[in-house]
Amino acid sequence: MGELHIIVIPAKIVTKKEYTGHQDTFYYVVENEAIDFNELVSIAVTEAKSKGADAIVNFEITVNYRPTTYTSYSSPLPDDVINYKIKGFCIKRK
Repeated sequence: MGELHIIVIPAKIVTKKEYTGHQDTFYYVVENEAIDFNELVSIAVTEAKSKGADAIVNFEITVNYRPTTYTSYSSPLPDDVINYKIKGFCIKRK
């Protein structure tokens, strides 16, 4: 079926340059302040189904944050998210 490459960008940081992509990468702009991981999985499943697949293997979600200095006691905030990268391989089971 093929590889799955999706980048989900929070709407508040989208510019025209960020919204143009490669041929095999699909960009989604999400309007919500906080993006739930269930929503990311739903986007991946929808895209896989559109390719004729009924399963995704080697599924991976990576969260990319703005480069900032954090102490060992702090963690990035949701506002620091640049994008979410979703990868996997779409398959059709018998």
